[in-house]
Amino acid sequence: MNQKIKIILVVLLLLALAGGYTAYYMYNKPHRNIAEEKAEFILTATKLIEEFTNDEAMANQKYLDKVLLVSGKLVEKNHSETGYTILFEDEFEGVSATFDSLYAAQNKAMLDAYTNGDQVQVKGKCDGMLMLQGVILSKCVVE
Repeated sequence: MNQKIKIILVVLLLLALAGGYTAYYMYNKPHRNIAEEKAEFILTATKLIEEFTNDEAMANQKYLDKVLLVSGKLVEKNHSETGYTILFEDEFEGVSATFDSLYAAQNKAMLDAYTNGDQVQVKGKCDGMLMLQGVILSKCVVE
């Protein structure tokens, strides 16, 4: 065989092994457990909305991908196959807290017991602000 072909085959083999290892590592990587993490910020839903409304870029830099403990007045709750969502303060520009389906199934009675107007405190990962959904918290747990 030509020397160049041998080198190319070795490089391709090394790339395939590196790709396979990366895929295996990412697939088996432990998921983030928000319930066990300490909240980096404790604030009200109103304050969180205000900060994102006043300066979204600064609020993203401060809160994005961080664990927040947010309290506020429940205005709506939605249950779906993929999880459970509760909205704080305002249906359109409030805070949307999403619980994954496993947490929602394990805590269905507690989540169903909340009614509009109740004060609720949740801990979740901040995913930023969307125009029609407000500030998004994911992987939430009730505190």
